[in-house]
Amino acid sequence: MESVGFKEWAIVCAALGGGQQSIILRKGGIAEGRDGFRFQHREFFLFPTAFHEQWEKTRLPQAALPSMIDGEVEINFWVK
Repeated sequence: MESVGFKEWAIVCAALGGGQQSIILRKGGIAEGRDGFRFQHREFFLFPTAFHEQWEKTRLPQAALPSMIDGEVEINFWVK
């Protein structure tokens, strides 16, 4: 088994792991080139982050999010 992580916003990781969300859509950006974003692995860990470019426009979920401690990341979900 490879240790591959998909970096995603912590709110999305929590929604996927809790069953409130079942799909991730990606448009892609400059770094992905003309073909857009593509998954390279069929199985991976969800790697939660706290970064979001438009934090003020987001609606926080009712459930508490995992705490983010500098230098530590809690990995809770394996995706297939």
